[in-house]
Amino acid sequence: MANILKSVLAKRMIFTRINVPIKINTYIFACIRIGSESYLYCNPYITTTFYIEGMAAANALKTAISKYNLNPTKKNLKIIKSKIVKVKIWLNSYADKVEVIANDDANRDTPAEASINIAHSFLTSRKLLKNRKGKAPKPKLSWKRSKGDGIIVEIINGKTYNPMQTHFILVESSMNATGTIADGEVIIEQKQMGQIIFKSANAKGRFTHFKRIRSGVKFDIYAYSQNGNNNCSELSNKLTLNT
Repeated sequence: MANILKSVLAKRMIFTRINVPIKINTYIFACIRIGSESYLYCNPYITTTFYIEGMAAANALKTAISKYNLNPTKKNLKIIKSKIVKVKIWLNSYADKVEVIANDDANRDTPAEASINIAHSFLTSRKLLKNRKGKAPKPKLSWKRSKGDGIIVEIINGKTYNPMQTHFILVESSMNATGTIADGEVIIEQKQMGQIIFKSANAKGRFTHFKRIRSGVKFDIYAYSQNGNNNCSELSNKLTLNT
């Protein structure tokens, strides 16, 4: 199956939010000059006719700015604003064309390369999104006594275990409790009263320290890992310890 990459887009707020006439004029001139000279965006990939249209919009704004500077009337200011609208229409069309070329399979193998391609047009690419993690792995557990108080619970899955979070649950064994997990919700069903302790470790945390547990009491340990709200692992196998 072919590897389908998500398209990287141009950050259009860079130019749509520029309202200072001379700045937007400088921006469109830069796009025309750099794009028309780029091996990716030169004619025929983006036609000379299209760049001529952009130059006409840029020059019209430049002329309007000059007229306003000589005669700063409301009418001349209104003309500037209308020319800015036409410049931004051209820039949006330019961004459309750049995105198609930058994300063409012939021009990029990765999203990062597509982002670099967009930079060759003078436009700015949107921030690349991190790949979403899939279902979190089921933890495997071991424990040891702490040098101070309590116990240390350790994840022993290996170096590849790197969920966003791991959650630990200690249940007093005398409670005759059972633990299940469904849709990210942990359910503890108990027959007797007893002590339950919850604790979480972020990111690649492979250890957690339980300090406030009763001595001389058996505990059952469970854990599950999580990659976001909808990507929870299965509940770990029960591990029993005697403090």
